[in-house]
Amino acid sequence: KRGVVMKVFILTADTHNDCYGSEISLFGVFTTKQKAEQRKADLSKLGYHADVNETQLDKICEIYLGGYIE
Repeated sequence: KRGVVMKVFILTADTHNDCYGSEISLFGVFTTKQKAEQRKADLSKLGYHADVNETQLDKICEIYLGGYIE
């Protein structure tokens, strides 16, 4: 018997407003891409460049969320 694969959509954005640096914030974990995209549109209106990443629950993954290294 196979388990059900549960996909989730992670919404993040760089919220750092100064000249140098980066600060990645998590804005939600959604069960549908449509819900994540709707929230992404709201963040865009606030001036944030948001990203939606897809992953699975209970699965090890490595997703680069962004940042700044000098």
